[in-house]
Amino acid sequence: MKKTTIPITEPFLLRVADLIIKNHNSTESYDFSDVMIVLPGSRSGRRLLEILCEKLTIENALFSPPRFLTPGKFCEFLINFSEIDKIALDVEEIFAWILALENENEALETLLNKPVAENYNYLPFAIAIRQIYNELAGDLIFFDDVAKITRDNGRETERWLALHEIYKTYLKILESNSIIDKTSAITKALLSITCSESEAARGKIVESLETFKYTNNIYVVGVVDMFERFRAALNCLSDKITIISHGEKEWFGDEGGLQSDINIKKSDDLSDKVKFCESYSEQSAETVNFLRGLEGKYSCRDIIISAPDDDIRRPLKQYLTEAEVPTHDSLGSVFGQTELGILLKSLTDYLNEKTVKTFLNLICHPVIEKYIFRSEEESAIFIENFQRFASEHILELTGSKVFDEKPEQKEIIVKTENLIAPLCEKSTIKKSVENINELLSEVYNINKNDQPAAYPAIPMFHLEAIKKWRELSDRILSSGIEIKEKSDSTKTIKLMCQLLSGEKLAPAAETEAVDIIGWLEVPLEDAPVVILTGMNEGTVPESKLSHVFLPNSLRKSLGIQNDSGRLNRDRYYLRTIVESAEKILITAGKYSANQDPLLPSRLLLDVSEENQAKLLERFYKTTNETDRIIRTDGFELIGSPELELSLDEEINELAVTRFKDFLECPYRFYLKQKKIYPCKELTKEMPAFQFGTIIHNILEQFGNSELANSENPNIIRSKLKELLDKEIEREFGEKPHPAVLIQRDSMLKRLNVLAEKQAERAKNGWEIKETEKEIIIELAEYKIKGKIDRIDEKITQKCIIDYKTGKVKGVKSEHYNKNTGWTNLQLPLYAYWGKIKSNGKIPVTAYFSIQKNTSEIKLLEYEWSEEEIDEAIKEAVNIFKKINSGDKSTFKRTDNMKNCSYCDYKKLCNRDVEINY
Repeated sequence: MKKTTIPITEPFLLRVADLIIKNHNSTESYDFSDVMIVLPGSRSGRRLLEILCEKLTIENALFSPPRFLTPGKFCEFLINFSEIDKIALDVEEIFAWILALENENEALETLLNKPVAENYNYLPFAIAIRQIYNELAGDLIFFDDVAKITRDNGRETERWLALHEIYKTYLKILESNSIIDKTSAITKALLSITCSESEAARGKIVESLETFKYTNNIYVVGVVDMFERFRAALNCLSDKITIISHGEKEWFGDEGGLQSDINIKKSDDLSDKVKFCESYSEQSAETVNFLRGLEGKYSCRDIIISAPDDDIRRPLKQYLTEAEVPTHDSLGSVFGQTELGILLKSLTDYLNEKTVKTFLNLICHPVIEKYIFRSEEESAIFIENFQRFASEHILELTGSKVFDEKPEQKEIIVKTENLIAPLCEKSTIKKSVENINELLSEVYNINKNDQPAAYPAIPMFHLEAIKKWRELSDRILSSGIEIKEKSDSTKTIKLMCQLLSGEKLAPAAETEAVDIIGWLEVPLEDAPVVILTGMNEGTVPESKLSHVFLPNSLRKSLGIQNDSGRLNRDRYYLRTIVESAEKILITAGKYSANQDPLLPSRLLLDVSEENQAKLLERFYKTTNETDRIIRTDGFELIGSPELELSLDEEINELAVTRFKDFLECPYRFYLKQKKIYPCKELTKEMPAFQFGTIIHNILEQFGNSELANSENPNIIRSKLKELLDKEIEREFGEKPHPAVLIQRDSMLKRLNVLAEKQAERAKNGWEIKETEKEIIIELAEYKIKGKIDRIDEKITQKCIIDYKTGKVKGVKSEHYNKNTGWTNLQLPLYAYWGKIKSNGKIPVTAYFSIQKNTSEIKLLEYEWSEEEIDEAIKEAVNIFKKINSGDKSTFKRTDNMKNCSYCDYKKLCNRDVEINY
């Protein structure tokens, strides 16, 4: 196996084309008919063919094109060297899986962990199992292999053994029909080539390989995602293969796959290329502005735009069209978005539920509308009159005498019913397919091999959808395996639409147009101008690969593609794009189309730690003074968050609670100071912070009421309940969610106990003097602001109180740890303020603990000494000095992991722990 590496700074496919031409040099013509080229995707094959054509056209040379294959098709190609007769069609495999599930109900119940319901729909499960089976087999792993890996996990082992039983039945069904599935055929071909049992068989295979047309002319180009079956296939023909990779030699394994432990050099030159935008529309506008900035120096074919999902692609195409930029969406539409796909969806909706809405959706489809009505005018009049009539009656669309007085409406309903009548009959899948196709031929006015006569201007991808439907129909009708159980046509339509759901139907390309492609296609495009849109977490890299049967931890144990491997590959791809393109724009959105906050792609943070912080600051920067709440769920920084950071300006004023933030975690302090906040989860119940806020608001209102110093617990209890009810209604409306009502009851229990404690305190002579008292503490050039929840007085004594709705042990223990020092400065600083206001007399400080455990609701008091207060002040001044020192190691994350357990930033800091399988 020969290996060649092309430097990452050079255009990859251009150099590949040069290499192939050089290896097959001829003065007059180039015969590539004995050359096979394996590339990651079919698009890259077309692009390489274009480059070869362009280069040889310049030389005025004739050439025969090479054969292009993807890794999967290359594995299938090896079947030619084995003695395998008939391979199952895709629909035959699906039908076999369905029959296997039907015959192995006990195993299916093990998978579902419940009895199989009557009339259970086996199709989705059959498709899911087939997908898992094909993926695992691609790495030469089978269900019983997984069972061995999970042998220490009883429930999980049972599931994989159940899958293995279903798999054995599946193979028997195929065998009984004298066919073999494609996955088994490839595996069998590999085994026959590598370890044939007889000399005769081996000799026959060797003879086949020796006469193999593509002897020594197989090129594997840029394939970095390796699966074991492809590796094995390459090794079968190793002496005929040349591996061509893009990047550093040590990045790639023997077959050209990306090494799992490679260390891609960090790039620090992304900041001027990345634009963070509020919306998809803003990303589209940035794209148009970037193209305008090129000032016509590049042709359309020199520009590639990556749009990894529909949400960004739709506005992008709209903006480019308005800017008169010709585009070609190479990703195309899915089957369900085509005219035929929408028609089939309307049919199934009406068959399932014959309502006014589903009826109108069906007859308003342009194909059905043309069939049902004589003119657009007739259609418009009918729909208007029908909607008006339907709004005045409770209707059944069929068999109702109510339409007797509206014969023109009844006529259209009857015509529609007659059209779909054959689909209502119970029949086999094959008969259903015939009935559906007869209906489609009728409404499209087409014969078996003709395109729709009534629609000569129908867009190409709609015609492609009809072609794909016909091909699938033919495969079902020719299938040797049949589901004999009769069912209605809706199940057949759903089956066929699901089998076609992965088909991409792209429109025909214009001569000169900017291609809009997917993320995985960009690295092999060699375009001098690259625009990467939608670079958000969950899109690039893709959201988690994990399946209910294949969680990420199990994927790691099996050694198959997992999240870290995909991230590693995408880092490599971004590196190749950035280093080889002349001009590049990268955009990432802050909000989705539904206004949900988004995260920047981790790939953008594959830079130095200092540049990580700068990029994050730019991403989270708000356009106004309102603090933006940013979601950080599932977010992970690349590298260590021990960043070298410093604040832009001196801080001489802080809230008293900010000292606790710094003492617990300087990095969290920094993030808050830069106004980078984690998102509070949107729920139907109160989060902890809101629970505490409502308690505080109620007690503030009570402290300012005429009953503040009542000694009657019943009166206090009644007042607190009144305030609670008003606060709940103000926050959640007249009819709160049941979960909120449960929390309200929890609050009321706590307030009822508090009422007793408060009445007892009033009897002892304490009076509430002030609530929510705003204070300022001045320490030399520094200023500290605070808000005291409550100040009580008794003759000459004062008590400063802070409410706590969470667990708290005591005042001193919440502020000072004998091993680590100060953990909070709030109450000693309040005591210092009280001392100044009381001519040197230090007030008592206290927590009013209002915990969930009502037996722990009480006042926890502490008297700070002069020495303790002095030490607290010194600590506060010291923190100010550290913050303003300019020392970039100041804002490191905490070493005390206990502080991370409740911190909202723990995922941002990579402090959330992954549970291994």
